[in-house]
Amino acid sequence: MPLRLKIHHKGLFIVAVPLVVGTIFMLFLYAMLMQSESEARDESHANDVLHSVFILGRELFDGINTLTAYSYSKSPAMEKKYRDSRKRIVTEFALLRKNLADYPDQLKQVERTERVEMRALKMCDGLFDAFQNQHDTDMMTMMNIRGMRNQMEALVEQTTIELRELNGLVQRQSGAKSDAAVKWRSNAKVLLLWGVGLNVALSVIIVLYFSRAITDRLKILMSNAKRLAGALPLLPPIPGDDEISELDKVFHQMAETVEESKAKQKALVDNAVDVLCSIDASGIFTNVSPSSESVWGYKDSELVGKCFTEIIVEDDIEDTLNALDTIKLSASSMPIENRVVCPDGKIISVLWSVFWSESEDILYCVAHDITARKMFEKVLKESEERTRTIMESLPVGLVVIDENGKIRLANKKTESMFGSRQSDLVGRNLSTLLKSNDTPPKEDWMEELINSSSGHIMELSAVRRDNLFEFPVELSSNKTQMGNKDAHLVAMLDVSERHEIERLKREFVAMVSHDLKTPLSSVRGMLVLLSAGAAGELPPKAGPIVQSAEEQLERLIKLINDLLDVQKMESGKFSVELKDVSIRALLEESFDAVEQVADDSGVTIEISGGDERVLADPDRILQVIINLLSNAIKFSPRESKVNMRIVNEADFVEVRVEDQGRGIKKEFQETIFERFKQVEKLDSTEKKGTGLGLAICKMIVEEHGGSIGVVSEDGTGSTFWFRLKHPPA
Repeated sequence: MPLRLKIHHKGLFIVAVPLVVGTIFMLFLYAMLMQSESEARDESHANDVLHSVFILGRELFDGINTLTAYSYSKSPAMEKKYRDSRKRIVTEFALLRKNLADYPDQLKQVERTERVEMRALKMCDGLFDAFQNQHDTDMMTMMNIRGMRNQMEALVEQTTIELRELNGLVQRQSGAKSDAAVKWRSNAKVLLLWGVGLNVALSVIIVLYFSRAITDRLKILMSNAKRLAGALPLLPPIPGDDEISELDKVFHQMAETVEESKAKQKALVDNAVDVLCSIDASGIFTNVSPSSESVWGYKDSELVGKCFTEIIVEDDIEDTLNALDTIKLSASSMPIENRVVCPDGKIISVLWSVFWSESEDILYCVAHDITARKMFEKVLKESEERTRTIMESLPVGLVVIDENGKIRLANKKTESMFGSRQSDLVGRNLSTLLKSNDTPPKEDWMEELINSSSGHIMELSAVRRDNLFEFPVELSSNKTQMGNKDAHLVAMLDVSERHEIERLKREFVAMVSHDLKTPLSSVRGMLVLLSAGAAGELPPKAGPIVQSAEEQLERLIKLINDLLDVQKMESGKFSVELKDVSIRALLEESFDAVEQVADDSGVTIEISGGDERVLADPDRILQVIINLLSNAIKFSPRESKVNMRIVNEADFVEVRVEDQGRGIKKEFQETIFERFKQVEKLDSTEKKGTGLGLAICKMIVEEHGGSIGVVSEDGTGSTFWFRLKHPPA
């Protein structure tokens, strides 16, 4: 089995063989050299000591000269040279003490010399520190340096004397033994020459053998390095267990890792959504990722070697080139936007991230398709323009305010309302344009407006810029965003015309109440007296005429009363006094009120359900029940029934009035509770209705916090219902 040696083992072998041969040779010479060894050692020792003395003297004077040079130049090189000289002096003394361990006379002289020289070195160190901290204007420091230099010179002189004494002592002791040593060295020289020759020959043979084995394998490593650089397959792994074979294994592993990295990089480039490319200084594509085909419609092979400006929209070329020049000059990376023309003529918007490599003279680019983003921005801009157009065309004032109430945007209607340009309105606080109508004026109306929920409407007085007059406005606020900050869109509606209409309405109601109701009541009274014979017996033909006139007057007076009730409810003068009442008692009372009318119409009235309690104004709810019951009788055929039903639910009590009349079409069920709305046009004449009864019922029920409605199908009768709350427990 061949030996598996590491390189360091082979190195040890190269050294060990000559060493062993030399050792054997030395043992052979041992007997012959035994006697001369002592003299040679003494002579060598003397030479070493003398050499050390020479080094000590030389280094001492080199250090002093260096120190002197440092005092003028303050050079770091002089500082280093000085410290190196000092270190060698200390090292040389340590070596001397070690070498003179068996020579007490010389050792004693060395120790004395060392003490003196160490004092000199200490003084040199002090001078060195003084030179480091010296200032030209510091006289005291200069005097101290001068004194220290004098002391140092004395110590150097003493050190020189001690070194001379040591040198003389060594020469005297070694001189006595030098003659004998010469003869022994002459004999040893011949044997040493033979030994050296043999040792060198063996060393050369071994080195040549092992270096050849190492060199051949190193050539394989070098070849693999070139193959890796050229993307060629590597040579087979080097056998063995030494460092070179281990290095070759690591090299093969590294090559595999590089190949894996290349494969991953290629996969990333091939599957990248963006186009990755490089462009040389002349604008030619040098490398393009395959994604160019899916993004631009160009194959990468089509683009390589082509100037990039050939695919850029002509109008964008100049700006693109200017931007690239800026990138090259600033040696920075920056984005560039332009448009690329695809092979099919389609134009797409592209955002380029460009990096300029000055060392390679190449632009590295990542091109991202931003066509969708550009389209979105265009749509967003158009949407903003449409929104702005809508704002400008709306017949109401619109302003956008921030959290502090400052106006950030206003439409033209707002400008005309306040007699100010938008530039004058923007930046002003909305509170400077409006004020409260309350008495006393409400101070926190702005906070209420900003914090109000969507749909909340409040009325304030607006002041024009010229302060000529005030006008009422209704405001509503909705939260919005402006520049990524919270804002509020405030709509302002000028209600001056509405107020004028309400004023005219009040005058009309007053006129109706005073100028119509009173005379009509007087006429009705006269007709009643005529019917009763107060003016004598009426002719046979006059009786029906008087009775018809009386009925028409009753209808007009009822219409006037309904109008007055509606106006009272709308003006806020209408109120209810809620009590804990029996709903069944109210149904029975309403039955008594319409019983005669029901009998005349041939309609039977029934009441079902328990005696439930409700929270209501009995007079007003009785008015609702009588109205619903009268309508049911009015629209029910003869020999039919009208049922008044009481249904108790968890949160309310529901009263239902069910008839067997003609029913109500679905399209009329939503509007039947509005004023002057009737199912048939002839109902106002044939059924003698005013069109206000159900509207009044709705207002009364809603004032109670309840609700009212109808369930009906055309031709199958109707069920009118209303709901009232339970009284508190």
